[in-house]
Amino acid sequence: MRVPAEEDSLEIAVPAFDEAARLERGFRLLRAWLDGNGFRGAKICIAENGSRDATPRIADALAAEFPETTRAIHLPRASLADALRAAWASSDAALLGYCDADMATAPEHVAEAVALLRERPRLRLVSGSRRLPASVVNGRAPGRRALSRIYAFCVNLALGTRFTDSACGFKFLRRAWFEEIAGTLVAEDYALGAELALLAERAGALAEIPVRWEERAGTHVRVLPTIFSSAASVLKIRRAHAKNPTPRAF
Repeated sequence: MRVPAEEDSLEIAVPAFDEAARLERGFRLLRAWLDGNGFRGAKICIAENGSRDATPRIADALAAEFPETTRAIHLPRASLADALRAAWASSDAALLGYCDADMATAPEHVAEAVALLRERPRLRLVSGSRRLPASVVNGRAPGRRALSRIYAFCVNLALGTRFTDSACGFKFLRRAWFEEIAGTLVAEDYALGAELALLAERAGALAEIPVRWEERAGTHVRVLPTIFSSAASVLKIRRAHAKNPTPRAF
């Protein structure tokens, strides 16, 4: 039986695929920020998925070091979407989050995202954006930046949406909403962000916030292959949600 969530409880999912070189640093950065900024009770779920390196061992070691606030789950297939869905579906927190393992998005934005969800009861999703006027992006090569913009344009064209950056690895949402829509989600891997943003935008319940973001060495994301693989998933999303109405507001 699911334990009732405390109103302000928070758990952040950190997907980890072959992140042995970056996971511990990113985790400790996030944990230290949470503990030092009024979120000592917030939990972290390391969602290791299909890793071929020492990531599973590191994830388990961190969970053992912080047993009250950290858990590790392991999935056989490398998939960001699978990792997030598994982490969120098994959480008892009222508010759910997602941060990349390298903490490319500055952790101080957690406070803003949580505050928005607490202050605006009808808000469903808070999504970080690297493409708003107040966003600060450091270290990103011009070619990667251009391809990212092209991807965002194509996603909006395909889905008829207006959000600016569904691919940013920083999202916060209500567990009640995730449970409501979980059975309708069809996205694979990185396109899950676009699907969540689509459903929230249709409901008038999406907030994008500008973030400070820094390119980290050792990324496994290859922009062109990711764009091509996400394209099929975006079309799948369009077909699925053209037939299905957006879940009602709560």
